Amino acid sequence: MSQLFDLPARLRYTFIASAEPGAAHGDQPIEIAELIAEAIQRHGAFAQARVLVPDRASLEPTGERPQPHPDEIDPILTREVWLAACSGAPPVEWQNALAHSWRARRLLAHWTESGALRLAPAGH
Repeated sequence: MSQLFDLPARLRYTFIASAEPGAAHGDQPIEIAELIAEAIQRHGAFAQARVLVPDRASLEPTGERPQPHPDEIDPILTREVWLAACSGAPPVEWQNALAHSWRARRLLAHWTESGALRLAPAGH
């Protein structure tokens, strides 16, 4: 559900409260206020990461070893993002396929800030 907030479309969304099975997030019910607060925070962080690593930017590894993001717990996602980033294809072409746009862009920003990735020169 958070993907709706990471890359919002100009649509109208309706949230309906329900006590039906399946209305829980995982095994815990989630309050709409918590969901919206987290979505706002993630959307802001995603926007900042997009400034650092624009949608159409090509990236290249610098030779520095990429360090895991301290808040990322999925090593498979981390590896997929690293391989995609090193392919030279811009994030806009592959991030949606991962279904974790915010986490992918957070990793790209982390690696760019730490020096493991850099923006490739134009035309590269």
